[in-house]
Amino acid sequence: AFIDIVQRRSLPFVHHSLWQDPFEGYVLQLCNKSEYHQIIIQALNELDPNKTSFRFGILQNFSHTIFGQSWTRKSESDALWRIYSNNNRAIRIEVDEDLVSRLHDVRAKPITYVTNIDLLSDLSELFVGEKIKIDRALLKKRAAFSHEEEVRLISGIDMNYLPDNRTENDKSMMKFALSKMLESGKISQEEFA
Repeated sequence: AFIDIVQRRSLPFVHHSLWQDPFEGYVLQLCNKSEYHQIIIQALNELDPNKTSFRFGILQNFSHTIFGQSWTRKSESDALWRIYSNNNRAIRIEVDEDLVSRLHDVRAKPITYVTNIDLLSDLSELFVGEKIKIDRALLKKRAAFSHEEEVRLISGIDMNYLPDNRTENDKSMMKFALSKMLESGKISQEEFA
């Protein structure tokens, strides 16, 4: 992986569904499993019954478009070397936060460590008034991991993500959400098109 990073001069962002901890991004994971749809819909209905369908559509559609990387603020940690090395082999990479902040559509956010998971509370953090903050779904971990002092790089709303297997209703909701993002200045006219 390190050689690939050096040769390509790029850092790969991984889709959250490939992360090992099943609790990371669990809200987005549940939206893509039909057996959990009703639980999500009931929780969204408790938040605002008038926006349930719209918000559920947003979660389903945008959950496919968010990718991340995990970093740490710790300068050195024996625990991290042991946990994340492969057969006691690892390379430490250091990045300058100022350089990361210049990357297009990449946000560096610290992880919040929690002792318990509350679906209703977690959903309410994703929909604040008229704002949609889907990346917050990937910014919580269980307190058992607090020793990592993790910072997550989040990227990716792929504006072209409207695959043919989506229903017309899904496509309509996605276009509506994108138009709201355009109105609020979160995306440009070029990204919207």
